[in-house]
Amino acid sequence: MKLIKCLTIIALFILALGSAILLLPEIRHFIISRAESVLDKALFRDFWFLFLRNMAITGFFIVAASGFALLTKTGRALCIECRDAWEQEFRSLTRKRYVIWFLILTAVYLLGILTIIRANFSYNDDLDRALKGYRGWSVWGRYIADFLSTILHMNLRLTDISPLPQIFAVLILAASTLAFLKILSQDNITIPALVAAIPIGLSPYFLENYSFKFDAPYMALSVFFSIIPFLFYRKTAVFRITSFFCLIAMCMSYQAASGVYIVMVLIIACRLWIAGETSVKNMLTFIAASMASYLTALIFFKTALFVSMPDGSASTAALPLNRLFPGIASNSITYVRTIIGDFRGGLPVVSLPLSILLFIIINVFSSKRNRALTFAVMLIGVPVMLILSYGAYLALQNPLWLPRAFVGFGVFTAAVLTYTVTTPAAKALKLCSIAAALLVSYNFLVIDLAYGNALAEQKQYQNFRTALLVADLSRSLDNSLVEPVIRIENNIGYSPVIDNISKTCPLVKRLVYIALSGGNEWGHLPLHYYRFNHAADYEYADDNSFFVLPVLIDNSYHTIRGDGKYFFVTLK
Repeated sequence: MKLIKCLTIIALFILALGSAILLLPEIRHFIISRAESVLDKALFRDFWFLFLRNMAITGFFIVAASGFALLTKTGRALCIECRDAWEQEFRSLTRKRYVIWFLILTAVYLLGILTIIRANFSYNDDLDRALKGYRGWSVWGRYIADFLSTILHMNLRLTDISPLPQIFAVLILAASTLAFLKILSQDNITIPALVAAIPIGLSPYFLENYSFKFDAPYMALSVFFSIIPFLFYRKTAVFRITSFFCLIAMCMSYQAASGVYIVMVLIIACRLWIAGETSVKNMLTFIAASMASYLTALIFFKTALFVSMPDGSASTAALPLNRLFPGIASNSITYVRTIIGDFRGGLPVVSLPLSILLFIIINVFSSKRNRALTFAVMLIGVPVMLILSYGAYLALQNPLWLPRAFVGFGVFTAAVLTYTVTTPAAKALKLCSIAAALLVSYNFLVIDLAYGNALAEQKQYQNFRTALLVADLSRSLDNSLVEPVIRIENNIGYSPVIDNISKTCPLVKRLVYIALSGGNEWGHLPLHYYRFNHAADYEYADDNSFFVLPVLIDNSYHTIRGDGKYFFVTLK
């Protein structure tokens, strides 16, 4: 009784506080003001004002869910069922053989990113975070990243502690791969299956995620949260509840992984179809229940957790209903074309289609159902699974087309390869499937190592170009104490070594970040690393005053126009 009274008091307190925050804007302003006083810094008030409102709504949901779980017979039964299922599954993953597989996967993934760690390349906003120590992921709804980064860095102000975040990312992806293998191999993990699942952690697209020194572990967590629910897919209630909460966690880690869950649903549905383990009705019920959990979680995140700012990125805006289907079709075509273009001229453009062909052939010959119907289902299902690996981004007006958004592709590749090597088939087909898995995974490892070396070359080239520019600008400054205003046009381009690598894998050029450039907010940051303080003018306004400045220096690397205070730099 004392426990119930205590929980009742806590619930009433949350409801009272939530109501006050939701209904009285003055309370929200007061909380923000107090937070600014304690932290001794100005906060992004518009964001936190809406965030507190959403947290109040979430508090109501937590109270309602907790009340159902603790005060109703059905709720208590579900809690017990979930607890027992979670304990059983996670305890089984600690068995000696799983620990060995986990260590092997960790070693392989660490080998794959060894050159990235060695390059020590500050990628994109890593440059800014290392200088200023901010977090800022909450603006994108990535609250778990904000929270865990404080724990990992042991401070609200972040510092560069690489390669520790990348190592944590490897450990998380190794655990994700282990869960993936347990699901698809039906608790019978073999070496061929292990090789086939390697693209989860060594997908060339995930290299960009690994490259972020501050973001990497939270991006990896999004994959982990997307796979874990399927350990319970045979237990309907547990699976639905776990899916909902894990998908919320995925959204709060990195939303670009939203396609991973869909790939898992479809590959398990494929196994159910081929093995004839259940009726078509039950299989469709599984797909419908999974999609219901998926949509419910994403809608809840979008409406109750995510703070959509008016000046935010256009990539968060969904397609309007009247353009939904044409927009999804257009995004799907762009997604497939981008993948083909990224691997054009390399081995994956041949090995991946062959792997898909093997997947279809093995399914047709192994099917316990009508083979002609199975062939038709595969012809439709495989392209759909590939397209849906892009996830919810398909329904956005301006989705992110950078490599880091293609998280689902690695899981799609691993699903196809793992399925083919774990499905009983004729000896010749089995040998072909194992060879395909080995070929694709090894090729991905080669690309990963080449990319890390490319980063090292780019860093050396970038440092040379930055030092040269700083030296030339310093010679052109007057003696005024006023900071010079600098506008940069174009960028330094790529190291010559990268031109060679990109001939075998064009994706590398999309992966390598050009730090010193014009037209973006971080393009001037390399200059700050040389203690060259200046005011950056990176927005290309319709202003010809910079173009009429006299030419001070013109060489093979840049042209500098200026008058001692204002400079216009054209990079070559």
